[in-house]
Amino acid sequence: MSDLADIAAPVIENRLEHQINRFRRQNRQTGVSSPVCAVCGEPIPPARQQAVPGCRLYIQSVLPVNTRRLAYPGLKGHNPQVRALNARLVRLCDAKPWCTFVDLAPLLSDADGELRIDLTKDGIHLHPAGYVIWTDYLKKQKYLK
Repeated sequence: MSDLADIAAPVIENRLEHQINRFRRQNRQTGVSSPVCAVCGEPIPPARQQAVPGCRLYIQSVLPVNTRRLAYPGLKGHNPQVRALNARLVRLCDAKPWCTFVDLAPLLSDADGELRIDLTKDGIHLHPAGYVIWTDYLKKQKYLK
């Protein structure tokens, strides 16, 4: 009897192929893809580099929480770690010419550097209005079409 992985593998393969072909049609980019993975440093197979030439990696910032509205007490006091993580992500992207850091925190933060209270119900998850701001910014910067 086949297990779930055997059943899922062809579906995943088909979806991946579909998404790559969709990306190719929409972007028609030229250029050289990175020879190594940005996350693990492992070599990217030449066939994959050729499949999506000029592909860029976009890393979006981690958003802060709003401690005044936070429904999860264990997350209070973590905004300094969020800022430090975002600084590390900026350095990672700066070191890779094919990587772009997308800083969303200033768009969705208040003067204290916390998630805007009007954009969250529980201090961590965004209301739909927050996603509209996020999407509009990505479109304005031409990260999204």
